[in-house]
Amino acid sequence: MFTKRKKERKAGTGLNTADTQRAEIVLKMDGELKKQLDMIHLTEEDLRILTQLEPVICQEIDRIVNSFYQNIMNQDNLLHIIENNSTVERLKGTLKQHIQEMFNGRVDQEYIEKRKRIALIHAKIGLEPKWYMGAFQDLLQQMLHIFENEQMDFPAYRRAVLATTKIFNIEQQIVLDAYNTEHERVHIEHIANQDQLHGSIQHTSETLTSIFTQVNRAVEGLVSSSESLTEQSVETKQTAKEVVTHSEEGQAGLISQQERMQHIAAQMSAVQAELATLEEAAAKIGSIVGLVEGIAEQTNLLSLNASIESARAGEQGKGFAVVASEVRKLAEETKASVSDVTGLIQETHEQIRNVNQFMGTAEDLINSGTEQLGDVTAQFETIMSHSQDNEIVSSRTEQSIQQFSHELMDVKKAMQQAEHILRQLNELTEA
Repeated sequence: MFTKRKKERKAGTGLNTADTQRAEIVLKMDGELKKQLDMIHLTEEDLRILTQLEPVICQEIDRIVNSFYQNIMNQDNLLHIIENNSTVERLKGTLKQHIQEMFNGRVDQEYIEKRKRIALIHAKIGLEPKWYMGAFQDLLQQMLHIFENEQMDFPAYRRAVLATTKIFNIEQQIVLDAYNTEHERVHIEHIANQDQLHGSIQHTSETLTSIFTQVNRAVEGLVSSSESLTEQSVETKQTAKEVVTHSEEGQAGLISQQERMQHIAAQMSAVQAELATLEEAAAKIGSIVGLVEGIAEQTNLLSLNASIESARAGEQGKGFAVVASEVRKLAEETKASVSDVTGLIQETHEQIRNVNQFMGTAEDLINSGTEQLGDVTAQFETIMSHSQDNEIVSSRTEQSIQQFSHELMDVKKAMQQAEHILRQLNELTEA
């Protein structure tokens, strides 16, 4: 193909060296990059050849860029990266400028730094080197195809291909170096973060181990306290049962005492009734005594009259006088006895009044005592009710404490497991 083109173009179909010599060529590199350029033999002459190829590339640049991004958009992962960070139209403009700079004859520090920045941006947005290198290969193939379609002889085509592959190679070296630099930076940062994380984990695990140890001790103390509380709740429950029993016994005693008091009050009422009857009988006896006393006085008066009449009768009246004397004596004795009975009756009346007064006071005291016993019985009922409630509460408290103790034991086991895990973590971080 190259021979046919030579025949058609004859002698004037090569690259115009004279024109390329008039272009401003800059190849200024130092240090490691200078060695890289020397290794691939990129020279100022190569840059001149690239400047002569620039018009050809610029004429086809829209087609190159469109074809390039058409190929990119066929890759879903690459299209996803573009959509998350920029737009295709914007990137097309950037790529046009990038390609033109490759063929403007300038490779200096500014050129290198710009390529590095672009490579670092691609590295940060997640574009893997293989896709970056594949994109370069696509661009290179398109340009070589353009060169094939140009009417140039084989030496010129060879020089164009060599110059283009050299500039593409140095671009790829810059990209790979930037990716390596970024990868190394990320790796160092990752190691630093790992060291920091390692230190934080170790410090946190040590702190947590200490905390878990303290918490475990506290849980053990709570377990011990809960056991003591369980014992106390059992004792409280037993005491509540005893209080209920004693309350029931006390209530029964009070009820019995209240019944006895009521029985005494009834007997006191009966005694008061009997005393009233006795007082009536004493009154009747008093009236009889009065009658007897009157009879005695009349008898005494009659005996006195009989004595007078017997004295008048003389000897015939002596026997009658004796009888009258005896009657008078009997009347006087009766009167004296009646006087004693009257005194006794008065004393009986006084004692009955005293007894009635005492019985009234006793009855009031018994009624008051019965009422107080009723109040105490009611209070005992309240106490017994509260005691029963306390017994129920004590039973519930005992159950709650037992459940709490079981839960504490579960917490204790969990804390021990966590402490064991943290110790393993400490051992791993110390390894």
